[in-house]
Amino acid sequence: MNHFCKTIGLLFMTSALLAPGAGAADSAKIESLSLNGKWQARVTDESRSGEEQWHDMTVPGYFGCPRDKFVLFRRTAKIPADWKGKRIFLNFRGARYTPKFFVDGRLAGEQGDGWTPAHIEITDFAKPGGECEISVLCGGRGAVDKPNTTPDEVGRTIFPVGSWRDSTGIWLPASVEARGAVFVPESEWRISTSVRKGT
Repeated sequence: MNHFCKTIGLLFMTSALLAPGAGAADSAKIESLSLNGKWQARVTDESRSGEEQWHDMTVPGYFGCPRDKFVLFRRTAKIPADWKGKRIFLNFRGARYTPKFFVDGRLAGEQGDGWTPAHIEITDFAKPGGECEISVLCGGRGAVDKPNTTPDEVGRTIFPVGSWRDSTGIWLPASVEARGAVFVPESEWRISTSVRKGT
């Protein structure tokens, strides 16, 4: 229990030190533009081609998708002019499954599952003061799930889908963020403890 308390205390201390406004330099501040709200979506294949009709939807949310198909989500965003000289990122807290992220039709990055946050740098794709189209391609469960190839895997749900849910969509909040030229992404934060050393 003592080691657990030390770890929790260290987590709070680290958060306080790294949080903007807690004595952090101006370059460490995170500016955010919400992507929640109205999007368009349509069923497609992995190449993003097809003649399916676009439908309005709200993010966060789900979109009906056959198990063996993909859904392409899109919307436009205007990048603030005062973000010039900063690094710009897409921050999707949850999109499933195996989302690929595009800016003006160019692939900016992808995520290998449907449950963990995606933090994709788009500095080279988005021009401050200009408008860009952000699109996300998400696969239906059957389109991205690996087949059960061995006897002990039959009946199990395996990577990258996980769980039993079939819903496809941008199911958690999304945003565009601007950060200073130098920072440590949250995904790279590490706290190492040792029972042997009592830390």
